[in-house]
This record gives sequence, structure tokens and C-alpha cells, in this order.
Amino acid sequence: MTTTDRRTVVETAVTGGAVAATFVLGLEAVTGSLTIGDYQVAVQRLERAIRPWDSVVAVAPRTVGVLCSALINEREVEAIAERLADVVRAPMAVGDEVRQVGVCVGAAIVHDGETRDAAFDRAREAMRHMRQARALLVAPDVPSQRASVVLPG
Repeated sequence: MTTTDRRTVVETAVTGGAVAATFVLGLEAVTGSLTIGDYQVAVQRLERAIRPWDSVVAVAPRTVGVLCSALINEREVEAIAERLADVVRAPMAVGDEVRQVGVCVGAAIVHDGETRDAAFDRAREAMRHMRQARALLVAPDVPSQRASVVLPG
């Protein structure tokens, strides 16, 4: 049985009207090392999980970005972050193996007048903070923690 630790902190931001948000997902190997096959399956799953007008961007070998627009509020941002994390965490068949990928998600609401790149950078920084926090909190014998969204305040 895996210990579950849900840590979700959503930034208080612009709440009027539709909002856009960027998500940065840092992928982690649960057992062994993260393979290119793991990464490709995770990206494909994310592409199928988002709405047609949202987008997935391959950022680096262990990092994926997602841009979502026309969101209602911060609760929806939190729900999407959790859904994206669940999609990546689900066991996947890669070749003859069944593998699992861990994930940390950082999210940032795109503020009025802010570029999406700036929001993406904030989401990436939030993901890094989550990884650092997990490194301090996770015992070495626990293969997977659920730590989904953290945003710098």
C-alpha cells in the first residue's frame, strides 16, 4: 500500500471572468529510471486528457507543460492539476513492462497583462518547490507520494 499525501495550494489571483493557467508537470521514476517510453506515454495521455483548445508542450526529458484557457476559477485550476497528475500516475504499459511514473505539478494563473511565458516560469518554479519539499518529506522506502500542486505565494 502506498502512502498518500495530497498537498494542493492554489494561488489567490484574479478571480473575475475567465482565467487561463499554466501547469508544469515534473515526471519522476517510481521504480528504476524514467525512460523515453514513459515520457512519451505520459505526453500522449495528457494530450488525450485536455480539452481541444488547450495544449501540451514537451519542455524537457522529464518536464511537460500544459496551457489551459477559459477556466472559471481557482477551484477549476486545482481540479485540472489533480486530474493531470492522476492521468500521469496511472500504471502504464511500456513494451512488456507495466510501469508507474510519479509527478509533481506546479500551476500558475495567467494574470491580466502577464505573458503566458511568465506564468509558465512561475509554474515551473512552483513545481521545483514541490520537488524540494517532497525530497525532504518522503521516506526512501515510500515509492510514490501524491503531491500535486504548489504555487509560490
